[in-house]
Amino acid sequence: MEEEETLSADQLSELADQALLAFCKSLIELSRQHEFICNFSTAATARLLQRFPGYTVRIGCGLHIGWAIEGAIGSNRKIDASYLSPNVSFTEFLESSTKQYGVSILLSEPFFQALSNDVQALCRLIDRVKRSEEENPVGLYTYDTDLSVNWDELALKKRFAHPPHPNRVQSTAMHKRASRRTSATRHSLTNHNGLSLAQLNVAALSHHNSTSTHHNSALAHHNSALAHYNSAIGHQPISSLGHISHNFESNRTFELRQLRNLSLEKGLRNISINDIESGIGGTGVHTSKEAPVIIIPKYNVRVWHEDIFLVELRNQVSDSFRRSWARGIEAYIDGYWHDAKTIFEEIYKLSHNKDGPCKYLLQVIADHGNQAPSDWQGYSTEADGH
Repeated sequence: MEEEETLSADQLSELADQALLAFCKSLIELSRQHEFICNFSTAATARLLQRFPGYTVRIGCGLHIGWAIEGAIGSNRKIDASYLSPNVSFTEFLESSTKQYGVSILLSEPFFQALSNDVQALCRLIDRVKRSEEENPVGLYTYDTDLSVNWDELALKKRFAHPPHPNRVQSTAMHKRASRRTSATRHSLTNHNGLSLAQLNVAALSHHNSTSTHHNSALAHHNSALAHYNSAIGHQPISSLGHISHNFESNRTFELRQLRNLSLEKGLRNISINDIESGIGGTGVHTSKEAPVIIIPKYNVRVWHEDIFLVELRNQVSDSFRRSWARGIEAYIDGYWHDAKTIFEEIYKLSHNKDGPCKYLLQVIADHGNQAPSDWQGYSTEADGH
């Protein structure tokens, strides 16, 4: 029988840190590469957005640590390789509970304790639960994620964040002047007859078949705006309407982004599929998009503070926010729900009514008349909705 491999405390912390990092990076890339994931035909994308305006791909993640049995289960006709244990079930519970708490990532207390101190400081306790009489109460933690970040703009900031080389002083100055021109162009596009660029695109779509002159004018305007934008931020010319430098979004990516943005602004229910099929995207034929390449360098704990994407992912939560939250969750667990309610309401207001755990716990407190149950022991049970 092989001896079980034993990890040191530092090795376990590094392994746990990398597990959380992998999920954070996955969430970021799912959000960044939305156009690649939803690379359908223009008509299919329009139908999707008609039914789900502003549709984006989202996943919930549960991270736990513990033993499991690996083996094949099933019958002679169908066999599945699987992992079985109470720990696997608890991980599934964490994943399903992300919707309840309004977060993307839930960490169990054992997993949280395995993290390094630096990473623990970036997480927060959001509840304590006991699922059955056989189990001990377990704390639930989250690493806060804001997936509404404009990753494209952030990528540009990252690209130009390094100090300019002495030989690049002139090109840097040119870039600044080009950026000012881009801002002016965006302003003029936004205020063109009171319409946004997305609305201008769809306006061109809706009247595509009115006259060939109007159609060519709309395409020329579209091409000019894209050329100016790409020239300003990338210093690379556009050879045609259907081709933009690989370093930035393709024309198809641009059109899909505009469709999704427009579905959020005013919905696509009043625009016919025929108009869209005959407009942006031409015949509506599916266009392949090169798979993105994602490279993660060798792990170093500094990545949590030096990676601009990871830092921006938690931009809604500051150290002062975490301190206020710590006071609120402590009052909640100790049964001082009136005090907890006051703190949570302040935090919820500061988050512009967006913090999921805050919203959930305020609802729990309200459901119990703003007072902890008489048998409250510092954790929620299955009877309370878990």
